[in-house]
Amino acid sequence: MNGIGQGQRRQLDTARRRQADGRSTPEVSIIVPVYDVEAYLGECLDSILSQDFTDFELVAVNDCSNDDSGAILRRYAATERRIRIVELPENAGLGGARNAGLDHANGTYVWFIDSDDTIVPGALRALVDRAHDTQAELVLCGWTRDFQDQRRPGSGEAILAAAPRLFTIADYPKALRILQVAWNKLICRDLLDRSGLRFVSGWYEDTPFTYPLLAAARSITALPDALVRYRQRPGAITKTGSERQMDVLSQWERAMGLVGEMHADTAKIKAELFPVMLNHCARILLNSKRIPRPLQQEYVRRLRALYRHHYPDRPYPSLGRQQAVLHRLIALGWLPLLQLHWRAQSIWRRHIRPHLRALDPPRDRQRALVQPRRCNPVGVTRS
Repeated sequence: MNGIGQGQRRQLDTARRRQADGRSTPEVSIIVPVYDVEAYLGECLDSILSQDFTDFELVAVNDCSNDDSGAILRRYAATERRIRIVELPENAGLGGARNAGLDHANGTYVWFIDSDDTIVPGALRALVDRAHDTQAELVLCGWTRDFQDQRRPGSGEAILAAAPRLFTIADYPKALRILQVAWNKLICRDLLDRSGLRFVSGWYEDTPFTYPLLAAARSITALPDALVRYRQRPGAITKTGSERQMDVLSQWERAMGLVGEMHADTAKIKAELFPVMLNHCARILLNSKRIPRPLQQEYVRRLRALYRHHYPDRPYPSLGRQQAVLHRLIALGWLPLLQLHWRAQSIWRRHIRPHLRALDPPRDRQRALVQPRRCNPVGVTRS
């Protein structure tokens, strides 16, 4: 094996596993990590098994569930040959469960679906048809946010709709602003094997997977159609207060490092990704009570260090003056002013702006989204 890189090893491992299993290669492997979701699992499985595109395997990874999730999986598998259950000996977390599923997957394409979400009828055929038509390594799709009493559009609809039919992240860097999750992508297995990308442990594990994946893909296509129903659960782990929310900072550090390994034009991609990183980290600090109060100043200190470490050498995209102010306050590390600025923006968004919009004629907001101004709002030297 001397002289063979990690990506080539993974490709050989995939081929050997398919041969050893003695199974015909399915077009798609749908990987579903499962942990204590008995209330939602049946709906998730039904939405997958009822798809009109049938050339797929469903790799369900039971991550040591404490409820009846395992029994539900076994009941479905008893009557459905496309389901393969992977039982983990100990809890591995979401990222580890996905990796275990990937190790058992044989499909030409991979789709990660969370076990409390569902997919719409025809979703799988739409993704596979688009992959075949374009020969893209990565297919991005839209989604909705499903609350208990309402359904809202996903945040990436306009960016997906404006995307070229086939592109790379250097051609269309606005795709970096799409929600960084695993389930809004159909991924060619060869891309995963070539890049060697896998999920890491900790919270926000999607961040150092999504952005390097986008950077590594040689061809990307997008479907604005809402194909995934993203369930919004009040008790979701990453929406609760915990010191583990601090993981997002180290995950972003990993993401920026891996992006540099995956793409030749590192400076350009990192410059585009820089404001995405700052806005994501700022939301976690300011938009809820996720960061315990005793850790907030430490979070700001680490965020400021992240800012200085990755401050780009070229202008980066800005969505407006308020974002520039936010970035300036992050650079200075002033927590009270950050909190005051965020509250002021919340009042503006919730109370003042809707009133003004009701008085003004409609405006073309999509153009403002897809054609942002570019600026460097602060003059901070990199360390």
